[in-house]
Amino acid sequence: MSTTWMLKTKGDPLSAAQNFFLNLQEQAHLQGFVLPRYQSDGQAINPDLIENPDDLVEADPFAPFVRINGAKIVVQVDQTRPEARFGAVLRSCEIRALRNFVRREMIQLDRWLVIGVDCLSSFPASDLEWRVQKAGTIKQLTRDALRFARQGGIAHYRFRRGCQMCFSPEPPEADLSIHVLGLPVNDYLLVQVRDDLAPDLHIEEITDGPASQYKVSNSKRLRNSIKKRRMAVRIQAIDNIPTDLPQEAAGLLELLASCAPCHSCLDACPIYAGELAAIGPGEDHLSPEVRLWLASCLACGMCEEACPNHLPLTAIKSRIAWQEMRTKVAS
Repeated sequence: MSTTWMLKTKGDPLSAAQNFFLNLQEQAHLQGFVLPRYQSDGQAINPDLIENPDDLVEADPFAPFVRINGAKIVVQVDQTRPEARFGAVLRSCEIRALRNFVRREMIQLDRWLVIGVDCLSSFPASDLEWRVQKAGTIKQLTRDALRFARQGGIAHYRFRRGCQMCFSPEPPEADLSIHVLGLPVNDYLLVQVRDDLAPDLHIEEITDGPASQYKVSNSKRLRNSIKKRRMAVRIQAIDNIPTDLPQEAAGLLELLASCAPCHSCLDACPIYAGELAAIGPGEDHLSPEVRLWLASCLACGMCEEACPNHLPLTAIKSRIAWQEMRTKVAS
């Protein structure tokens, strides 16, 4: 069970979120956070570990660019700092990746506070330079994106293909979630917290009280609307896969083999762990490990964005992931 709380923003939702993390770090006795952080004087952004509370002014969980899946940074920090307790501020696709790492026993989350944020979607990485040049900084791009949070974001066709097809803009299975979609963010944000964690996090002290059902329903209604719209986009994209491109797992693996030695898509995949490289000569490419990798596809679109041939890999892998999941259920 969870309860949703209100966080007043006083016209500045980004600063309100940064201040919330500052208070949360103190109240929850966290060593720091893994979250998106401004780089190069605000001209770029990447997930990073912030331990000094003063540096949280450089944190931006709503930035409309994703170049590295933050879950990979969480695993790295967990391996190098096994004694500390941290928070991880992640989008939906990053939490899905983190859960995948947990299933593969790459990390345990007993020392982590997983904080999810509504995703406002992200622009293609190729757009970063000119969009930042036009806006001035990543922070200004974020503020522009937050202006449209109440309507569900800027026109979806401007974003990465993976974002257009992502039907889970809200964070799944998080300990604490920050919602902005469907909300007048210049007035308030919503913070949803597991009831068993709320006392230890002192949520009542660092928020502005429980949110009304009306506020919660408005946000949930828009998020559900976004899910339906993006699911329709995904289905259409799958239906529009050219007939000369793979329609099933074996065809995709054959395509990947013929692309060698590029494999940019594999390098970009947050959850790829060398499953194809581990296959020896004469072995079945559709090994259980490969099937699990395909079935676990995050549909984040990172592979498609990295592909120099601009193949519709998000749609192809989404189709195959559904096929593999149906096969798994049937067996």
